[in-house]
Amino acid sequence: MTDYTRKRISVHQIKNNMELAENVIAPNGMLLIPKDTCITEKHLFRMNLYQILSVVIKEYSPVTDTNETLTEQERQVYDKEHPESDQESIVTYEPKSVNYQNFKETFVQVESSVKNELLAISDGKSINPERLIKSTDTLMGSLRLKSELFNYMNHLKSDIGHTYVHSLNVSMLCNIFGHWLKMPSDEIEDLTLAGLVHDLGKTQIDQTILNKPGRLSEEEFASVKQHALLGYNLLKDQDIPERVKQGVLMHHERNDGSGYPFGLKGDFISDFGKILAILDTYDAMTSNRTYHKKFSPFKVIQMFEHESYGFLDARYLYIFLENIAHNYLGENVRLSDQRKAKIVFIHNTSPSKPIVQINQEIIDLLTTPHLVIEEIL
Repeated sequence: MTDYTRKRISVHQIKNNMELAENVIAPNGMLLIPKDTCITEKHLFRMNLYQILSVVIKEYSPVTDTNETLTEQERQVYDKEHPESDQESIVTYEPKSVNYQNFKETFVQVESSVKNELLAISDGKSINPERLIKSTDTLMGSLRLKSELFNYMNHLKSDIGHTYVHSLNVSMLCNIFGHWLKMPSDEIEDLTLAGLVHDLGKTQIDQTILNKPGRLSEEEFASVKQHALLGYNLLKDQDIPERVKQGVLMHHERNDGSGYPFGLKGDFISDFGKILAILDTYDAMTSNRTYHKKFSPFKVIQMFEHESYGFLDARYLYIFLENIAHNYLGENVRLSDQRKAKIVFIHNTSPSKPIVQINQEIIDLLTTPHLVIEEIL
């Protein structure tokens, strides 16, 4: 038997195929991943969904390998053929369109305005819901087609790294999701506002904790988990609809009771709370964070398909999955074998596995499970 030592590491330090030395347990006591499991992206996604801070892995003693006898020239060839599994992929983007550049300029201006508005609310000023909603409307109005938003958001996450990007992203997703649900206009406005202010409570938390690159202590994580309640407290006496306040309070509650701040289940979670849980998670998982590298939208869609039922609200999740992938139709992507392709068809029953085209070759990812979409280009 190979010797190993037990080592606790933060989730953002995990590499593919590390082996667990202990069970991973959810906050509600449920077994998430058993010990001796070799960690994959699917497991990492599940840990992030349940906000697991750290795990105990097996660290094996180094073993002499024949690879160590390779010459430098052989080593260079070997390294090219066997890239590190955790190395961040390098993608050369096509020059971005004038329309995208215009959207980006508008986004930067709007983000600055939203930041000032949210900080003012945090300081006790009255909220101006019309002005906040207009911020999102300005961005949505700058699009030729609403489907452009998803491509633009993907690029913005590489181009802009400011704190309030997430709030604007979630508000735009809320706006589109409200239309998918065929909500009346006043409800769409309320949902859009809820997206903008859902993380308001984070303005009350030490920013060094929020931006800490390493593992949070249990005390630090407990502090971060207060942001939903802190945000609600900032809004509870403001003149805005109660469903907006409840969405802010409950956006980290989960259907199985594993969320926070109250561990609510099912029907005890408000509709806005259930919707925000999905959209907040989607944007967070497709963005680079201090605790994980971003996943491609199609990997997140696939993980939602297989991992999230029972955890996120099934009715809203189905509508989200039914619509989200279709907005990437026609986009250029990079596959896991590094080839570039174009999405030409979305399967309604398996949206994470579209049909793609490479020159004259048509590839159905549903029948080629070894291939996945790594990146939207």
